[in-house]
Amino acid sequence: MDLTFEGHEFARYRPDATPRPHLDRLATVDGVQLLRVLDAPLPGGSDDHPHHRGIWWGHRNVNGADVWTEYPGHGSIVSHGDVTRTETSEVVDIAHEADWLDASGDVLLSEQRTIRAHRPNADGTQALDLEGTLIAGAGPVRLGDTKEAGLVAVRLAPSLEERRGGQIQTATGAIGEAQAWGTPARWCAYSGLVGDAEVGLAVFDHPSNPRHPVRWHVRDYGLLAANPFGLSDFLGDGESDDLADGTMTLAIGERATFRYRLLTFRGAVDAPSLDRHFERFADA
Repeated sequence: MDLTFEGHEFARYRPDATPRPHLDRLATVDGVQLLRVLDAPLPGGSDDHPHHRGIWWGHRNVNGADVWTEYPGHGSIVSHGDVTRTETSEVVDIAHEADWLDASGDVLLSEQRTIRAHRPNADGTQALDLEGTLIAGAGPVRLGDTKEAGLVAVRLAPSLEERRGGQIQTATGAIGEAQAWGTPARWCAYSGLVGDAEVGLAVFDHPSNPRHPVRWHVRDYGLLAANPFGLSDFLGDGESDDLADGTMTLAIGERATFRYRLLTFRGAVDAPSLDRHFERFADA
């Protein structure tokens, strides 16, 4: 499903993809694709982690089930019912429901998912909002402590990888994987060159999200994931032992909603500009 404005293909969502829905396109206002495309030629070493499919959601320990990788015995996320699309001059919305399944096909939890694409901004940025409400059904749901999770996760184009010259930066001023990985911040951005174009992508964690500001599972090979769970991996020396377990449990019928905004931009990271965009998202 394409999310376009006046012929500009901003994003493309695949709700029926297996083993989970994902977006396989996110482009700047100038049409520069920011995501890794697995069926395109890739430089050596950038074909790792084949389960990193564009932009996706997942978790490797949902009641013990792997809904993150595509290794043998993995679970899946399956959309069901109608996938609705509504459009105005300012936004395009896609909404649907999905079930998170274990390897046997048993339902672990249900999700209500909405994707909203916004018209480009005057400053050359463009926003994509992702909202997922996780719902425990017949039994409690344990989202275990693991770094291999993201309620939004992005795999950037190879040329944006830090190891190939790209740059990671967070709202706190952390630069690079060494400083940024596992640290909390209200946004995290990846930037660099795609061809001759200097471009970037920032992900904002909404203040209403559980455990805001989220910690970032961000790697030099182009992974950028918002992960509120992996505290046992992320916590450094001197941080509270009270936070050493990032497990989150939903009781029967309980819901947890997570909201994120992805902002594409031209040029290098402009932290004051991203802060202003974050405040607009926080007030939305």
